[in-house]
Amino acid sequence: MLFYGVLCGAAPDFIWMVILRFLTGAGVAAMGPAITYYLEFLSCEVRGRAAYLMVICISFGGAYAAILGLVLLHTAGWHWWLSACALPNVVFLIISIWLPESPKYYLACGDIAKAKESIKFVAQFNNVKLEEFELVKHSKHKRGQIHELFHVPYLYLTLVIICAWISTSFIYYGIILVATQLIEYDSNCPENIQTVYQTHCNSELSTGNLVKILFGSFCEVPGIIICLFLIDSLGRKPVMFITNGVFMLSCLLLLICMDSFPMTVLLYIGRSSGTNALQVPYLYTPEVYPSEIRAIASGVGVCFGCISAFVTPYVAQVLMLVSVKSGLCVYAVFGLFGMVLALLFPVETKGRNLVEY
Repeated sequence: MLFYGVLCGAAPDFIWMVILRFLTGAGVAAMGPAITYYLEFLSCEVRGRAAYLMVICISFGGAYAAILGLVLLHTAGWHWWLSACALPNVVFLIISIWLPESPKYYLACGDIAKAKESIKFVAQFNNVKLEEFELVKHSKHKRGQIHELFHVPYLYLTLVIICAWISTSFIYYGIILVATQLIEYDSNCPENIQTVYQTHCNSELSTGNLVKILFGSFCEVPGIIICLFLIDSLGRKPVMFITNGVFMLSCLLLLICMDSFPMTVLLYIGRSSGTNALQVPYLYTPEVYPSEIRAIASGVGVCFGCISAFVTPYVAQVLMLVSVKSGLCVYAVFGLFGMVLALLFPVETKGRNLVEY
């Protein structure tokens, strides 16, 4: 991600930009397995809160990109801006040198000695004294295969999880685009949008736009903090239901033509709830599957989420120009769909240890 992210700043034309951004996106997709790895070291009491702390980092990442844009975009140019956006990966590369491999992965591979070394390393790093222990390879410990997700007993679970990834990714990436556009147009009234679009459709990304992006990134944080406390008290299914419900309600209220301030408030409420809705599949997927297919399931979910992210701009940036109400209704329906999926989740994983096999 660092390599291709930096190269994006040197892209000679649009075709190369698309290719390099695609390759950069392949690195971004590693976030699913990364959260899986992270959760495997945490106890069930703090797992939800710890996962939601990572979500705040996403908001800070958006703010970092906006701040870089304010500093570099109109001085050094977009080439340097894109390259600089990839630089935080240098920090991760340095830190990853000391990251231990997952003991659960070693057990699945049958390497008991390395699994013990990994556990001892983590204990030593956290100044925890371990008593002597032995690990035993269970007969069911094995490396998982992707086809297992689509066979009994995981078929129903996989279909629900895939739908949850598609739905939450659609509303998350969509509301970011919708919020940016409607705030730029300073209205959610159809006649005003058409007028402003015809005037500004070829305008450059201004300082005001970047300030709005920066403000939007920080506006996600209060909702994330609220869900940070709810996720381990109410549970994953209620938080999924509530966040999708709040998102749907925000979209329905935006169907009413209103002034800029209430519209902006509703957009940021919708954006915050959409962000929190997406994090439930990120957390629930590795919790509900056993160790041997946990990372595979997360990877499959991220893939379907990316497909959904490809589609949502056609609603947020094409359909919305034709009919604002039609676009908002589509997102409201996906919010309702997310509420139904929360009810269809087969088990609640709050306070439950990770499934081993």
